[in-house]
Amino acid sequence: MDISALRARVTIGKIERVSNWLPTFGFVLANGTSALGFHVRCERYTAPRAGLFLTVDGKEIKSVIFAKSPTLGQPFSMEMSWTKDGHVIATLKLQGEAERLEFDLGARPKELRVTVSGGRFEVAPLELGHLQNAAN
Repeated sequence: MDISALRARVTIGKIERVSNWLPTFGFVLANGTSALGFHVRCERYTAPRAGLFLTVDGKEIKSVIFAKSPTLGQPFSMEMSWTKDGHVIATLKLQGEAERLEFDLGARPKELRVTVSGGRFEVAPLELGHLQNAAN
């Protein structure tokens, strides 16, 4: 199996309320006009929430939210892996507990983006990897 992956240890240091932007940190896998984001978002004046957000042509069409949420100042891990067929697994680790969501993009992602707005998000370390012929 051909697998690509990333892992990041993240701490939300500060949230800023900007009228035009939601404070957000995340990773996006893009394939043409489709993009799947693994984001931590701070909706208007609420606590951070983490989830997977699918957009097509720039419009959000589906979202799945993790049951637990990161908190300001507490480190957490974001892990994301994907196959050449576009199967994506996102894992959020908070205080020793892991929650996993899966999604199919339908094809291998062509781009990996990091998105940040409206706050200070500390990332250390950020690990990227690729394994060919990996065992499950």
